[in-house]
Formats: sequence, C-alpha cells, structure tokens
Amino acid sequence: MAAERVFVFIDEYGNTTLNLDNEATPSHFIYASIVIKESDIPQARLLLKDLQKKYNQGSPLKSNRLFKKVDEQTKLQRRLLILNEIKRKLNFVSFILVVDKQKLYGDGLKYKKSFIKYFQKVFHDTINENYEAYSIFMDMTGNDDFKQSLEAYIRKGDTLFGNNTYQLAEDKVEEPLLQIADIIANSIGRCYCINKLDPNAANIIDCLKDRLIIDQFPYEKSLYFGKNVKESAIDKKISEIAVDKAIEYIEKNEGNINTGHVEIVKYLLLIFRTNPFRVVLTGEIVNVIIKQGLNFSSSQLRTVIQDLRDSGLLIASLQGKSGYKIPNSENDMIDFYNRLLNSVVPMLKRVKIANEQLQIKSVNEINLLNPDGNFGLLNKLVDQISL
Repeated sequence: MAAERVFVFIDEYGNTTLNLDNEATPSHFIYASIVIKESDIPQARLLLKDLQKKYNQGSPLKSNRLFKKVDEQTKLQRRLLILNEIKRKLNFVSFILVVDKQKLYGDGLKYKKSFIKYFQKVFHDTINENYEAYSIFMDMTGNDDFKQSLEAYIRKGDTLFGNNTYQLAEDKVEEPLLQIADIIANSIGRCYCINKLDPNAANIIDCLKDRLIIDQFPYEKSLYFGKNVKESAIDKKISEIAVDKAIEYIEKNEGNINTGHVEIVKYLLLIFRTNPFRVVLTGEIVNVIIKQGLNFSSSQLRTVIQDLRDSGLLIASLQGKSGYKIPNSENDMIDFYNRLLNSVVPMLKRVKIANEQLQIKSVNEINLLNPDGNFGLLNKLVDQISL
C-alpha cells in the first residue's frame, strides 16, 4: 500500500542580514516547517478558519498583526491560546532551523550561503528520507535567495520523482495553511532572538515541545545556560560536559536520521534548555520520534539510550522516575549510578544464589562461576558483593 502523502508548509522569521549594528536587526533567523498528513488537511483548514474568526475577526492570521499593540501579558496569553489550540486540534510535527547570526563571522555572503546549504541538507534529508510522497509549499514573501536556492536544490536531484511537488505560494489566498507555519516561526523567533526575546519564552517552548525538532546553526553550548537557568542551581561543569558531548554527537551523526538517535539527543537538549531539571518521560520521547514518521517503541528507546551512553553521552535516568535527562548536577549522576547499582547488585545476587544451588545439588560437580572458566569476570563481581 502506498504511503500517505504529507503536506509541508515553510515560513521564516527574521532576515538573513548579517549587519547587526542596527538594534532592530534580529539576532537570529528562523526557518519553520510544519508537516501535516493529507488526511488531516481538511481538519487543518477548518481549524484555521476557526482561529481566524476567534482571534482576527475572520481575517488571515498574520503574526506581525496578531501580537502588536497589546501589552506583554495579553500577547503571551493570546500566543499560548493559539498555540495550544493548534497543538490540541491538529496532528503535525514541526522542523525548525535556528541560525544565530551573531556567531557567523568573516565574509557575510559566504556564511549566508553556508547556512542556506545547511538547511537544504537538513530539510532534504528529513523530508525526503522520512516521507515517500510530499507536497511542499513555501511562503513566497521574504528571503528570495533561500527560496530560489532551495527550489534548485530540490529539483536537481531525484527528490521530485513521481507526484512530489514544490511550490512558492501566497499565504492569504493560494495556500492559507502557511499562516500556521508563520505563527510557529514567529513564536520560535521570540524564544531565540535577543532583541525580540519574549520574557516567557520557556512557556512557548514548553507548549510546543512534543511537536518540535530544532536544529541550530551553529550549535553553541551557551544556548543551554541562558537567563532562564539560575547559575547557582546547576553544576556548570557537569552540565557543560553533558551538553558538549550531546552537541558533538549531533554534529558527527547529523545524517543518520532513520534510527532516532540524533532526534532523541536533540529533544533532550531542547528540554534541557527549557527546564534543565525535568526528566523527560519515556512515552513523551517515543511519541516525538513517532511523529517524525519512524516506527518506534519503548524497547527501541532503551536500546538507543544504551547506544548513546556507549558513545560517551551523559544521559541520566533517576530512581523512581521513568525517563531520561541531560544531567545538570553531581546529584543527577549519583542518582543514576545508584539506580544502576540497584539493578546490578540484585542480579549478581541472583547469579550467586543460582550457582550455589547448582553446586549444592551436584555436590560441586557443576560450578559455572569457576574462576578459571568462562565466567571469571562474573565470579569476581559476585565475590565483590559477597564481601
């Protein structure tokens, strides 16, 4: 049976201008894409009309109008109401690229091309490898360089065989669902742009967290130690080591998107940035990966976490809690070690009891923990817990 088509809507926030001397120039540039299954498109159109009536007297939802001329508290409440309604009533996943223009030095044009090409690769790999049939719509206003470059990039390969399509569209009449991408892009922009920062950015991220897959260009650990994290509340050395290892892993494995490994690390980093003390529940992580089009389960998550830990990542799981987190303190690691001990020690005791029964019943004819046998190391470990 043919895979269901998805519709991809892309909008942007900010601009690619690298001259940041002007205080009005956004410090970051955001690409936001939302992916909706074809079967959910009718519901999406009904939802958009309802939101237009509720929040803009039936007119198109444009973020640059919705959130102007109101105080900060009203702006936040309106934004969260709209975002919560979109999340509650529409099944979608949103791929985001956050470009920190403050970190791009040297030849502006060179770096502008660089992050455009970076997003092209992220976008191409994510959409083309996760979805067999897709239609892409991009808001025709804004950064023409990127739109033309993306179209050429998509069309030159084998990515538009069959019925896959790419189209620039106007968001009021030609493809109104681009308005939802606009709301998402604007909301994420307010979480990253220093000169446009919403004081309640953490609430915005927290609202959308299970729908967001965020890439950053370039990755910077400073993003994870912002104003929303009290320096005194975290162990900065452990936090920096954990974040550094996570970022290093993402950069080395960016192209491996079919196993969930990179996506899980990105999501744990996103939650760390929002609330470094929160343990991310197993079911929450599984649902995030499933929304990206991968078949995934709790048992697969445990296997992936094992792989990530074997690769040197610090991922803590705490006693009495089902889930994982990037550690931010020595206590996180101590709790993680204690949890492992509470699993390993009882298992070793069971091995000891089983082997003693074999020895007793066979009058020592069977002793699989013989120091000179195949389980010499296991014998040493059992001896240690017997001391």
